[in-house]
Amino acid sequence: MQDERQEPTSPLGEPPPTPEASPPFAESPRASEPTPEGIAKPASDGDVVSDRSAARPVEPEPVVSRSAFVAGTADDAPPRRAGPNAPSLARIYAISAGVAALVSVFAAGMFFAGFYTREVMDDEPSVAASAVSPATQPAAGQPTLPAVVDVSVDDDPARGPEDAAVTIIEFSDFQCPYCGRFFQQTLPQLMAQYGDRVRFVYRDFPLDQIHPNARNAAIAAECADDQGKFWEYHDVLFSNQQALGVADLKRYAEQLGLDVAAFSQCLDSQKYNDEVNADLRDGLQAGVTGTPTFFINGRRVVGAQPLQTFQTLIDQALAE
Repeated sequence: MQDERQEPTSPLGEPPPTPEASPPFAESPRASEPTPEGIAKPASDGDVVSDRSAARPVEPEPVVSRSAFVAGTADDAPPRRAGPNAPSLARIYAISAGVAALVSVFAAGMFFAGFYTREVMDDEPSVAASAVSPATQPAAGQPTLPAVVDVSVDDDPARGPEDAAVTIIEFSDFQCPYCGRFFQQTLPQLMAQYGDRVRFVYRDFPLDQIHPNARNAAIAAECADDQGKFWEYHDVLFSNQQALGVADLKRYAEQLGLDVAAFSQCLDSQKYNDEVNADLRDGLQAGVTGTPTFFINGRRVVGAQPLQTFQTLIDQALAE
């Protein structure tokens, strides 16, 4: 089958007359080379045929397709002539040498950078090793206890006697689901197990960015405390965390038998907003970053931890 990039031939196998300009991808015959000896161009009318000594015009060389060169079937095929836009060998060699030089420089830079980094890492002490000194490591068989933090109980609502051996301060958010889990699952068991040996203090830490109803709920609980019903109102809020709008807060006050007019005036005026902010500041100073956070005789516990975690710290505090 004729190659699409091959010049067409005549029916007798002879090449057609050479066009003035070669088409793309075509090979151009070299007219400057002599015709092989012993072969004379057929005479036309008016031409005189002489012997070998006679001057003979140059015949066009047979056209060979690119496929013939690829297949290796072209005998005495003329070499290809470079086109006007073909890069020279010198230019190709120069580009290759430049690329090789860039690769070598990059590899050398990576090697020395890695060597330097390793030297620095070998010279620096391990962060993990220096974070805990032998003096702060617990003795064998003893649990690791958090450091003691000085946290005030302020004048916030509390359960249990003031002289209890253990004081638990909770920084909490009425809209926080983990605070609700602690209220439902852990707090009742702790109060039943330890009774008057534990004093439980509630402090506000509303996360306004993610809990838009938490601040009003905290203020409403303080308003209920004005009428001596903080813990009852506290329990209602944690039992209804999905309904903490202003109308809901006033409805709970009515259900608990509070003076609704006084309660509403207290809530609408944001009477205890400064008190809530004071709790927030104290919590931040103590290192509170989320809720719930507890301090058991000053030892911090973060999150709604299992009951055993609280038991361990409370028992340790009772034994001290």
